[in-house]
Amino acid sequence: MDDRQFDDIVKNKLESLTPPYREDAWKALDFRLDLLAPLPWYSRWKSLLVASSLGVITLLNIGLLYKVDSHQNQLKQLLKEISVVNRGVSGVDTVYIVTENYLGASFLANSNGFAVSSFTGSGTLDFLDPLTIYKFTASAADHTTTVSGVNGQSEIPLASAGSEISWQLNRQVTRVQSLDPFDQVYNLSVPNGDEMYVRGVVLPPSKKKWDHPLDPRLGLSFGYLIPDPDVGERFVTSRQSLLIETPVRGNFHLLSGLSFQEITYKLDDVDDNNFERTTLLKYPDFGSFITSPDEILVENKMLQIPLYFRYYKPLNRNWSVFAGGGPTVDILLNQTFTYSFLVIRNEQLVKFDEIKESNDLKISLGSISGNIGVEHYFSRRLSAQMELNYQYGLGKIGLEGRSFNSFAVSGGLFYKLNSNRRR
Repeated sequence: MDDRQFDDIVKNKLESLTPPYREDAWKALDFRLDLLAPLPWYSRWKSLLVASSLGVITLLNIGLLYKVDSHQNQLKQLLKEISVVNRGVSGVDTVYIVTENYLGASFLANSNGFAVSSFTGSGTLDFLDPLTIYKFTASAADHTTTVSGVNGQSEIPLASAGSEISWQLNRQVTRVQSLDPFDQVYNLSVPNGDEMYVRGVVLPPSKKKWDHPLDPRLGLSFGYLIPDPDVGERFVTSRQSLLIETPVRGNFHLLSGLSFQEITYKLDDVDDNNFERTTLLKYPDFGSFITSPDEILVENKMLQIPLYFRYYKPLNRNWSVFAGGGPTVDILLNQTFTYSFLVIRNEQLVKFDEIKESNDLKISLGSISGNIGVEHYFSRRLSAQMELNYQYGLGKIGLEGRSFNSFAVSGGLFYKLNSNRRR
């Protein structure tokens, strides 16, 4: 098979591709023009004619404006077919790579955006423009040749004989160690002493309203606090959280939001805290003598603002584990003490438990928290988490200025606001 036959196969495959999602059909037409115009075996006017025809068909069938997601199988099949048929072209191992990354531009002095460019030896190539055809020469003496992403983080090593070339589809170069478990990686071998052609063809990414490179995630979490014997017997221990998580660097994420905690417990060391009440003596109808409180119920409603860092470690396509922690700001919305007194009235023992005291709205640097957990991915957007959290109280919110130390078990769902696939 000579180069022209191979080019014909490639051309036919390219023309059979459904155009990627664009904001309007004219951009789909522009994409076809850009796709065919640079090919060396096609003249400009033929390219224009074919592209215009394809563009008219696209205009007539708006249903062809699919999202990039719908092309994943097409891309994988195209890569498989072409990488099979191109073996042994004039004794050269030719590899055709289809990716959604931005490729191209002037990484060498002799690169003009669409020309064939050769590169031998060590160095770094920056991919910026689409539809450039590259040629790389791999030899036994070549140990350091690297093709890198825009920020030098996405690498294709061309090292010694028999090394593997890993091209990462759908991966954003600034997040090579991405948490995203749905990134596809294709490994292509380089024969010793042969040349390898990497023909980079780019399907432009879709433009969405939530087009943000940081891929923020919105989470809803529900949990329960585990009883802390240092505080007392707990009755109601609930926590609801609205969280937003943003990747910061690699697998490090920043998590913040709002958590509402509602805790009702019985203080079991009343005597130790000297909660003797004599103020009731001003109510003569209660009787002639009042003892110390028999028990104290504390109702605590608190809003927390966490600021956690988390590190995620992907286990496989569907699971990751994480660990992290950080400070919280505690806002005490309301804290009510309900005293249950033993009252002697007319020589009769009466239990009176309707006396309450309240504290309202108090803010402090509340606690330091650590957490570990596991996450399961249902799709590119939706995942579920289970988390174990330990909260060490630093603030003085609580009975008699005491802070709260507690474990919490919680679980929830996270939804990625942006499914941007410029990986």
